[in-house]
Amino acid sequence: DFLKEKGISFTLVLYPHGAQVSASQWRTGKVMWGFEQDKVYDDPYAWNYIKEWAAAESMEIIDLLPFFKQHRNEGLYFDADVHMNARGHQIFAEGLLESDAFRKALDLDKIGG
Repeated sequence: DFLKEKGISFTLVLYPHGAQVSASQWRTGKVMWGFEQDKVYDDPYAWNYIKEWAAAESMEIIDLLPFFKQHRNEGLYFDADVHMNARGHQIFAEGLLESDAFRKALDLDKIGG
């Protein structure tokens, strides 16, 4: 509400952890933290809860999980570290640029970006 009062837009961006993308992402890290190494942890309950909350708040949302899943066979995360590697960050950026909400928020289509 504060942002709306000030005429400032806000967009929530959801991006996945490696364990949500595929069994091959973050393999060593899963074992270190007690997760099954060859399992994908993609139960949609929490993800959908956040999306439903954002919609109820009339909040713009960009969900990058489907885009990351399109690249599930690429190494997007460090094997032992939960963070994205350089390729993961590239996929993150590409996903944003393909998002209509992101392009609209920055007026990219007007400036030819």
